[in-house]
Amino acid sequence: MTTNRNILLLLGVLAIASAFVFRGYLQDELVAPAPGLEVQTIRSDIDLMLSSSNPDFPSRKLGTWQIEYPPEINENSEGILKAKYVIPAADHPDSRLWWEVESGVLLSLRVDSNSLDISEPKTFVFNDSINPDSESIVPHPWVITPKSEGQFFIMLDFSSTIEDSVFPVELDATINNEPAALENGAMLTLPIKVTTIFGISQRTFELIRYAFIILGFVLTLPFLKGRFERIFGR
Repeated sequence: MTTNRNILLLLGVLAIASAFVFRGYLQDELVAPAPGLEVQTIRSDIDLMLSSSNPDFPSRKLGTWQIEYPPEINENSEGILKAKYVIPAADHPDSRLWWEVESGVLLSLRVDSNSLDISEPKTFVFNDSINPDSESIVPHPWVITPKSEGQFFIMLDFSSTIEDSVFPVELDATINNEPAALENGAMLTLPIKVTTIFGISQRTFELIRYAFIILGFVLTLPFLKGRFERIFGR
């Protein structure tokens, strides 16, 4: 009987300790993905089109911004949004079009957020990074740093591209191959979630901690009851 009480006491102490002593360790060490685990990313493609008001001559694609970023990050870590501009391959019918109009098109992208810290410079011009070989293009990175947990948004702003290009251009966007709406034809909103440990909310994490505390207290009751009876009698 005493052995069982001692085992329950040990389990109870461990449960309570895990809720307090190891809280910092869990947050700092266990939030990172395991080695070799692939981090999920969201892919957004924004096609840059040479506009045409003539129905007999439809708009033609000049190139595509390829955007990748994590849909979810931990509040104690950072995320990376990567972007590169890719022109049509050499065997594409529109492959020559970009070089014919490139001097009159500004490839400007601004990444911003009201609820997340975005690394500087927030605006990057891609004109000098054009390469016919899309595989050799090094994406430009923006570091995303969360301020708190919750559901937030990243804004991709192409306003300067639309307004400052000599040639009339327009955008066509997708997120994970699904059509995406552009605000004012120039801004795309990307959702991103900031979580706490194990991808759960701070409230849920605290509830789990309190559950461990209560469980630990319940497990220690037989031992405490036995000690109480031994000291004060039945």
